Amino acid sequence: MVLGEKLYQSPYCDTSSVFDAHLNSENVIIKRRSTSMQREKEVLESLNSNYFPRLKGSVEHDAIHYLALEKRPGIPLGKYIDLDENWLSRKLTIDESVGIIQHLALGLIALRDCGYYYRDFNLNHILITDENVSLVDHEADVKIGIDRTALVDVETGTWETMAPEEFDIGSKMLESATTYSLAVILYQLTHGSNLYRLKPMEDRTNDEKRELSRILHLKPPLPENFEHLRPFFTHALNPNPKDRVQNIEEFIANLEKL
Repeated sequence: MVLGEKLYQSPYCDTSSVFDAHLNSENVIIKRRSTSMQREKEVLESLNSNYFPRLKGSVEHDAIHYLALEKRPGIPLGKYIDLDENWLSRKLTIDESVGIIQHLALGLIALRDCGYYYRDFNLNHILITDENVSLVDHEADVKIGIDRTALVDVETGTWETMAPEEFDIGSKMLESATTYSLAVILYQLTHGSNLYRLKPMEDRTNDEKRELSRILHLKPPLPENFEHLRPFFTHALNPNPKDRVQNIEEFIANLEKL
């Protein structure tokens, strides 16, 4: 691997002097990151599922953290739907869209059952594979407390797919934040656009982030087409966390009715 190579939008590098030779192969990705690495290491150590890359090893060298991750085959969902910087994309059929979301939801159940909620639903963190999907990049995952809530403790995430409450650092998020994000992604797949029209990332300001947060706390502007999907989206995208779909199993059950 070459220094500066980027996969899954994260920096990777050649670390043959850090890891044993058997970890430096075409089947392993070496991820180099100076912050947030411990969280991802803890998450991956707790998982044993085909929906996630397996952790092959970890080490700290010269104050830099390295993870050796299993390289998962697959196409990033963003690339699969030809997503552009304005979040316009190719539309998928209802059946294909639902199939992708069902697999993603099952992976998120496995993550939740290990004690974490996923927080950064960048579409390029979701890999479409021959068998299911694979979810990568777990640095923003949050640990679930005994009350089934998690603290939003870092200002990270993908604006286009975040639930309203995730914009507020220090707030508590429920599992319904996950079902909200799943609904936003399903909307993207079926409609070929994001629910909210946003500027490209590099053109955004903190004021616009606050404005988006305010807009997200209002009822979503659903289009007239796909009228039969309106009740599903109206419920799943309710701005009040306690009034939307409460857990992933309920979300899957509602999907199966579409």
